[in-house]
Amino acid sequence: MRRLTLAAVLLLAGFAKTEETPKLDFDKVDPRRMLIDPYSYWSQPYSFYFFHHMDKIPHQRLDWVRKPPQ
Repeated sequence: MRRLTLAAVLLLAGFAKTEETPKLDFDKVDPRRMLIDPYSYWSQPYSFYFFHHMDKIPHQRLDWVRKPPQ
C-alpha cells in the first residue's frame, strides 16, 4: 500500500512540475471587447490566470480596501 501511495505522489508531482505557466501578452487584451473577445479577462482559461496574478497586470488600477485602525 505504501508503494502505491508513493507512486501516486511521485506521478502527481511529475505532472505538477511539467505544467507550464501561461505567458500572456497583456497588449492583446482589448478593453472595449472585454466580454466577447476570446483573449479577455473573462474568458477561460485566461480568467484564472488574470485572477491569480491581478497584481502583475500592467496599466490596471487596483482599488485597495482601506480599513480604519481598530
